Amino acid sequence: QQDATSISGKLRIDIPPGIAKSLLLPRLSEFLYLHPGIELELSSHDRPVDILHDGFDCVIRTGALPEDGVIARPLGKLTMVNCASPHYLTRFGYPQSPDDLTSHAIVRYTPHLGVHPLGFEVASVNGVQWFKSGGMLT
Repeated sequence: QQDATSISGKLRIDIPPGIAKSLLLPRLSEFLYLHPGIELELSSHDRPVDILHDGFDCVIRTGALPEDGVIARPLGKLTMVNCASPHYLTRFGYPQSPDDLTSHAIVRYTPHLGVHPLGFEVASVNGVQWFKSGGMLT
């Protein structure tokens, strides 16, 4: 069995910016202290990557696991929420269900520049549902 300091070499990781900021970066100094032989190359994107073609050792993503033959394992669960300002809710009303969001102006997120999502996913105990969005800003 090797000790932690004997682990060495280049480690190339791609991770979404939000996960990097909240989970990885706060622990990075300790990891590098414990593993001084690691030369870390950290890339932070949400775009799909080809692990082999792009030369990554590890890619972390959120959302559904891919069905393209990539070996993937869930690492945990993230909680995401939809938010609105009090002013917006006073002006346009409170949505009572995800279906109501289709008539609301929402800020849509897309990890791919130039590709605009036509809706959004909502996960619940009943599974993941897709809703058409009334978004005004991507």
